[in-house]
Amino acid sequence: MNTYPKEDHRPENGPPSFYQQIKTAAGPEGLPQDFSLQKVPEPEGLHFVDGGTDGIAMFHTSIQPGELGELTEILSLITKGDSRAKERLEVFFRGQKGMAPMLSLVDGLQDWIIGHREELDPQRLFDFALHTLWESREVECVKFALSLLELVETEKNQAREAVSTLALSDEFTLFCSYVIRDWSDGSEELFRLAKLVRGWGRIFLLRQLDLEDPRVREWLLWEGWQNDILVSYTAKLCAGAGGLLELLRRESLTGEELENVKGLMAGLLDEGPVQNISAMEDGPEILREYLRHLAAHGQVDEEARKKLTELTA
Repeated sequence: MNTYPKEDHRPENGPPSFYQQIKTAAGPEGLPQDFSLQKVPEPEGLHFVDGGTDGIAMFHTSIQPGELGELTEILSLITKGDSRAKERLEVFFRGQKGMAPMLSLVDGLQDWIIGHREELDPQRLFDFALHTLWESREVECVKFALSLLELVETEKNQAREAVSTLALSDEFTLFCSYVIRDWSDGSEELFRLAKLVRGWGRIFLLRQLDLEDPRVREWLLWEGWQNDILVSYTAKLCAGAGGLLELLRRESLTGEELENVKGLMAGLLDEGPVQNISAMEDGPEILREYLRHLAAHGQVDEEARKKLTELTA
């Protein structure tokens, strides 16, 4: 295989690859808000937003290790340079049941590769993974390729550009982050991407940011908690790491500061999908200070008042 990018990553007789779709649509602020991957063929039945299957699996299910099955044979084909590997991989994932196949397979896959590294050709694995990133329009095949790249050096070659491009799509942000976090500037790149993605990608990335970085903490408090899925998924982390209580302990807040806090507090009080304010040790104090600032601005929040009563009963 050649390890140089093609000018056009459009597969024959079909729409552009995911990489090309993302690269074409992306701008300085990331992808357009209404961007969604054009998947071929579109799955029948219920459709999820990009990243939704991985997000729901991570937050609402217990991910059990999957059976590698033919994947080990496919890896052997890849390391032999067998052209059948690509088609076999696509057929394998089309036959997988469950919400997020690669999430259940990634740990076992990587353990198997590490245990059989003497039998595998790392350059061929790398070449296969890179061309899959450039050319595939099969979601789980791209995630498989990213899982391979976690195990090889990707910082100083064309894989870096492909990974950072794919990371702009909420569908691939999670698996891209596993590769990026090992780069020498991985923390900076993850922070840059977190500011560009607003769906499930942001929800995933917040858990991988450097929470000791003052810039990150400030961003989490004022902006990072906002996303296009549900603020409740990000509120607890952002309130804790961003220093919400320290902010609320101030004698007063401006109207603009209070409005921002109200948005974050709405997420903390929404405990439908996940536990938030109830799971915070300083939850009652946060509520008391929040209600104090509201009163100073002539406002009330009955939900916050009821939650405080509940937590201190």
